[in-house]
Amino acid sequence: MTVLASAALADAQTKSQVAAEEKAPWVVSVVHTVDLHKFITQISKQQDVRVGVPGSAPQKIVNVATGLVVDDSGHVVTRLAYLDPEDKSPQISVRTSTGATLPARVVGVDCATGFAILAVASLKVSLPAIATTASIANGTAVKIISADFVPKSGAQDKVSQRYVSPAIKVTQGRVSTESIYAPARGALTLYASRLLSRNDGSIVTTFENKVIGLAQYAGYGRAYLFPIELIRDTVAKRVIEKEGSVPAGWLGAKGHSISLLTETERGSLGLKNKSGVIIKQVLPNSPASTGGLLPNDVILGVDNIDIVSEVDLGALLSSMPSGRSIELRVLRNSEPVKLGVVLGAKAYTGPNLDLLGNQQQWGPDLSKRDELESRLNELAIQYWEVKDKAGASKERNEAMRELEIEIRQVQEAIRGIDSPTVASVDVPRITFPIGVIARPITPQLATNLGAKGGMLVASVKEGSPADRAGIKAGDIIVGTQGHLPMTPSQLKEVFATRHGLIPLNIVRDKQALVIKVNNP
Repeated sequence: MTVLASAALADAQTKSQVAAEEKAPWVVSVVHTVDLHKFITQISKQQDVRVGVPGSAPQKIVNVATGLVVDDSGHVVTRLAYLDPEDKSPQISVRTSTGATLPARVVGVDCATGFAILAVASLKVSLPAIATTASIANGTAVKIISADFVPKSGAQDKVSQRYVSPAIKVTQGRVSTESIYAPARGALTLYASRLLSRNDGSIVTTFENKVIGLAQYAGYGRAYLFPIELIRDTVAKRVIEKEGSVPAGWLGAKGHSISLLTETERGSLGLKNKSGVIIKQVLPNSPASTGGLLPNDVILGVDNIDIVSEVDLGALLSSMPSGRSIELRVLRNSEPVKLGVVLGAKAYTGPNLDLLGNQQQWGPDLSKRDELESRLNELAIQYWEVKDKAGASKERNEAMRELEIEIRQVQEAIRGIDSPTVASVDVPRITFPIGVIARPITPQLATNLGAKGGMLVASVKEGSPADRAGIKAGDIIVGTQGHLPMTPSQLKEVFATRHGLIPLNIVRDKQALVIKVNNP
């Protein structure tokens, strides 16, 4: 979370902050002050873009992040946006639960995960109790502890300045242990309705204040939860032992998911299913080349982890450090082959936000397009639920901006697969399995159309259950009998859990109807 600022941190601290931090002294606010020109140069280099800066911009920016103390030597794990590992003297400090501000030194960055390790020589606090991954059940409710900031106006004679006071805030979420991300990257999945990009690096605990791990933001309302065992005993340990940054692993090969091939193409390669990644290019003098990987090889697994798609392979390899030895399980000319490869070093590009990464066990029968369509559907539901909240607020506006950014990214990815046939959607629409594409309507439009809310049908697929039942474009699906009106997520839940004939309350030309739809 980066704040434009031109002044030092204020010393004021709210009572609510003290109360939250007294229960967790091992949580600190990390403050990274960066020269704006260096920051812009780094963004331009990492993302290959040109950045314009207004002449009125301040000289400094302040990045406020969450830090977790992991040992009694004062080492802190955090995530800092655009931290340059080559910067020998970054201006970083930590704010403790007692209100003390202490200077911090960067030990290094674990480039595979994006977590930075700081050393704070004078930091002495009690260490947290630990909740092991094995003790966390699917759906467990958790606390999310994040560093935030309280902006304060400058003095009367310095009205152009803004002072920033770090604060600790707590929200709630739930943990999923069923995502494909868990075996592929050694992480769980965190869901929270108020999870925003500024929660990147948040500390996740049980309600008994036992630390489960650290979150990496991965899109609106979701994050990847790295277990504390991995953070403390692997990530922090390898950086501390090296006393420097540890590059992420690099294979040096390019390919795409088998699921994108036609049935004829798969048959010619001797493939019986849609799992795996077919290699299209092996870079010269790369680890892949040295290890014997060839074009048209199909990677089915890495070590003991099966690979479904290129997303899985990229996720797994990027979570491993350079120098690690792996075994590739490959299909070559319809014959199984095992190859030993030592990963090379990948250039560091800053902590990455994996907005398009796999979230569920899609399986080999779903293509990358199916995955993206499913994510777009989720985002559409979230978009309208946030948009329909009464009154403007800082959190609502942030959520709207982040949803719009991710929606555009997913739409661009779909266009890249399908060609320009997918139209740009300013207002996301939602696909229902009965063959209906619809969108929520505002209360004002609902009143004008004679309804009490619901979903406006944009189109009906020919021959679908909705078409056979007589639902038409322009109808308003208000909900099911006894449940009026229904939100998009509630209606999605109905079609996901109920099958057979479902009576739907419809408004057509301001007249109420009941239409029974067969949900197979």
